[in-house]
Amino acid sequence: MSRTAEVSRRMSPGGKMRPAMLDARLTEAARLHPTAESIGPGPTIGYAGDAGAKAVIQGWRECSTYV
Repeated sequence: MSRTAEVSRRMSPGGKMRPAMLDARLTEAARLHPTAESIGPGPTIGYAGDAGAKAVIQGWRECSTYV
């Protein structure tokens, strides 16, 4: 099994990588926070793909900050 396939299996719904990629996370962030300017997709938690060039992003819904 490739590294990308393994990451997809562990982290994404249904083993699909698309929900953890940039475009999907930007869409989700805009939907969850419609009044926030330049919120961004969420924190980058790793890289996937054949050359490790595509960022895997944690969505804002899944992360939290404690002060």
